[in-house]
Amino acid sequence: MKIKKILSVFLFFHVSLSAFSQGELVYTMQGHLGAVYSAAFSPDGRMIASGSADGTVKLWDFFSGREIRTLRDHTDEVFSVAFSPDGSQIISGSKDNTIKLWNVSNGSVIRTFTGHTDYVRSVAFVPNGTQFISGSEDRTIKLWDVSTGREIRTFTGHADYVRAVAVEPQGRFVISGSDDRTLKLWNLISGDLIATYIGHTVWIYSVAINKDGRIFSASHDRTIKRWAAVSERRGSINASSTSTQPGPVYSVAINQGGDQIIFGAHDGSIKILNSNNLNEIKTYISHREPVYSVAFYPNGLRFFISGSGDGTVKLWDTGREVKTYIGNSSGRTSSVAFSPDGKTFIAGENLTGTFARIFDTQEESQPRLLSGHTDGIMEAVFSPDGSSVFTGSVDGSVKQWNAKTGALIKTFAHRDYRAFYRSVQSFALNADASQMVSACLDGTLKIWDVNSGNEIRTIQVNDGNWVCAIKYSPNGREIYTVSDTVLKIWNASTGREVKTIRGHTDVITSIVFSPDGRLFATGSEDRTIKIWNVSNGREVRTLTGHTRPVEDLAFSPCSKMILSGSRDMTMKLWDVSAGEIIREFTDYSHVIYSVAFSPDGSQALCGMEGGRIKLWDIAYGPKGSGASADNAEPVK
Repeated sequence: MKIKKILSVFLFFHVSLSAFSQGELVYTMQGHLGAVYSAAFSPDGRMIASGSADGTVKLWDFFSGREIRTLRDHTDEVFSVAFSPDGSQIISGSKDNTIKLWNVSNGSVIRTFTGHTDYVRSVAFVPNGTQFISGSEDRTIKLWDVSTGREIRTFTGHADYVRAVAVEPQGRFVISGSDDRTLKLWNLISGDLIATYIGHTVWIYSVAINKDGRIFSASHDRTIKRWAAVSERRGSINASSTSTQPGPVYSVAINQGGDQIIFGAHDGSIKILNSNNLNEIKTYISHREPVYSVAFYPNGLRFFISGSGDGTVKLWDTGREVKTYIGNSSGRTSSVAFSPDGKTFIAGENLTGTFARIFDTQEESQPRLLSGHTDGIMEAVFSPDGSSVFTGSVDGSVKQWNAKTGALIKTFAHRDYRAFYRSVQSFALNADASQMVSACLDGTLKIWDVNSGNEIRTIQVNDGNWVCAIKYSPNGREIYTVSDTVLKIWNASTGREVKTIRGHTDVITSIVFSPDGRLFATGSEDRTIKIWNVSNGREVRTLTGHTRPVEDLAFSPCSKMILSGSRDMTMKLWDVSAGEIIREFTDYSHVIYSVAFSPDGSQALCGMEGGRIKLWDIAYGPKGSGASADNAEPVK
């Protein structure tokens, strides 16, 4: 297995995983000699703990799936495990009626807590880490002091076994689930019973509370129930909504964002549901026995784990295609770009299309058409403030539109009596959108004053090739153009050529700058992507992995990743520093001509042949593909 860095917008990890497709099993952790009743992530996501019928707790390395160590001291089955908020300790509840506190770094027992008179079914830390709670078949819930081992309080009121406990994220309330068919809400500080939740018809196996205080429960009665948010309202409370399943449901968990829940079922399946309406999103199947435990990865990344009666713990990746948008079926989506707020995106079509569409990413609505060009659209972008949209066309013009209303604001026209040579292949705005540069097949660059619409300057490229792509440098003082295999840098004020850079062996198709302004990247028909240093123009590394020409590139907002779209029908996500593929996205049936990151880096768009646009979740799980980076040097 290869270990590589998994990059999120704010947090970056090195992870080693084998090749897998979106939304599938990553690896299986084997080693327990009995059913796995509980599995949990450490708060930093670097470790996984599992408790088993074999009487042990095992620690696993998230990055490789390898066992780190086995914790042995219980004399019977381990039903529940939980990490402390700082990740330095683990508690485990057992059939031997005890709870043990473990040192994660060396696996030693710090303390054993005794007081329950029957099996300890569930344990959970209080958010401050100084206390924890436990639920037992002796029908009680107990609150414990971690440092002294002292029992602080016992909560009584259930009429049968307590199988599940959870602490509200703010640490004010405790929720418990019991074989008496009820959930009970308790005040953690006073110990008072606040409310009883009625609706399940047999015993409750698992409970969870999201960040908004909504409660979810899983039961042997084959249902998942959602309950109103916790409050001081007293009395009996009925379920808000119910999802009925084919068999008993043993475990439930909520993702960090609170928009999804996951549950494990009797038949070995795992399902993800929308937390608002309990509609099913996806089903995962691999376990051979009931799934007794599920947990989402912390920090918002889209992994989860499952523990099963088959004795295994499995790591899954939920990365997935979010939505497909269909435009002109005979067209080609030549350009895609998100609005600065991420609420909309624009897609331009060429070949048979002459218009651009603005799509809403949050609502199901018809896209807004920008109609006015007389030929295909090569490029479409939002202004930095999101108020305007600019489209460049084969008809020889760039048009500025009101992004909200779709009204045409002005037209910037190249005027050549030869229609073919008027074609605008590419254009770019400077950082404040006060100026724009456009490139035509006639070998000219035109710099425009955006406010007045007047042409400021014409630059003659004079190298016998048309400009395929163009960008302003981050500081706006230079203009970068690519034509054939050559990259040229021009002084934006004087129009003079500053530098020529060579390196690709076939036509360069795209150029993009990193948001931090330190790097730029070029994609080529030679099937490679090259990373360059802005300050000196030196090549940093070459990324290889595509099997057909590279059509478009996009840097992530954090500047640590690159998306590439190719005629090989794949969109690849690259780690810039390592020069390796993190992930690959494809539907195996459409060439990809354009790519874009969402402003928060969590999603990606790709524009395809057939007028298709696909929106994907970036799931930060790698796809080992044997890709390599040549001529590598550290990125300064």
